[in-house]
Amino acid sequence: MNSKTSSFLLFCSSKFKYYELSDDEKKNFYISCFGVHMRPYHALSATPEESKKKLAVMNLDNPLNKKKVIETVCSTPTGEDILESFDVYSTCIENNRDEFNFMELGAGFGRWSVIARNIVRKIKPNLKFYAVAIEAEPKHFRMMKTFLDDNDTEDTIKAIHGAVTQGNEKYLEFASANYAQREKLDSINWWGQAICAPGKGMYKVKAYNLSKLLEEKEIWDLLDLDVQGSEADILIPNKKILDKKVKKLHIGTHGRDLETQLKAAFSDWIIINDYKCGNYKKTILQDTPFGKISFGDGILTLKNPNF
Repeated sequence: MNSKTSSFLLFCSSKFKYYELSDDEKKNFYISCFGVHMRPYHALSATPEESKKKLAVMNLDNPLNKKKVIETVCSTPTGEDILESFDVYSTCIENNRDEFNFMELGAGFGRWSVIARNIVRKIKPNLKFYAVAIEAEPKHFRMMKTFLDDNDTEDTIKAIHGAVTQGNEKYLEFASANYAQREKLDSINWWGQAICAPGKGMYKVKAYNLSKLLEEKEIWDLLDLDVQGSEADILIPNKKILDKKVKKLHIGTHGRDLETQLKAAFSDWIIINDYKCGNYKKTILQDTPFGKISFGDGILTLKNPNF
């Protein structure tokens, strides 16, 4: 373990501010790493019947009481999360500007946008933070809106309901994987919906061109993707604008062939993390600076040499 990883673990053990939970709220909320207020979103990954019960208990319409701010040590991230957290942390440490811009594609309920906000706020309180979080699945997007409100993001995080494309499509179609359809898993208990061929989708969503999204800011510090197999289709055609505008990519990978394509296309970028993906049936145990970690999705972190 080097000095950077040691410093990061020390940072994880520092105190973070959050809103104090009442006894009633403790039934529906908990505080995760970096002072993030969580409803049991991840508990939704269960059988359809169990997930619907948990979603009902979660009560997305029940607002969090935000009266009292307290401070305490929170849990340290584990598994793949520790590498993603470290990418946010190290990118913030490297930032020498007066703002930190973050974009999350395939954001789910927006967890990493809020984690990034809290990490940046802790390390550099005067740094202006801004994020764009994009999610296509309607129920997940609703969860995101509640999650962002729970964490008092105000105007620091912009939520967009849609999917990212490299082209000029107005709409994209989405469906669950064959496995999920066979097991009758829907968006309440399955987080792997992906772009599919026209006419094959469960629903349509508005499409957003990545290059146009990037035009909003001169520089993006970190682009975080978990787009269920579309990572190469989105990133490779946009490499020229990524070269100019994005300092670092954190890519959740969903296929060995995609990992190969991305590394070939971005061969001039510096590889920070390169961990092979497994699948929903079998994870892969791999050595990392934080010890052995089991990977379902792979992780490819690339640093732009132009910055």
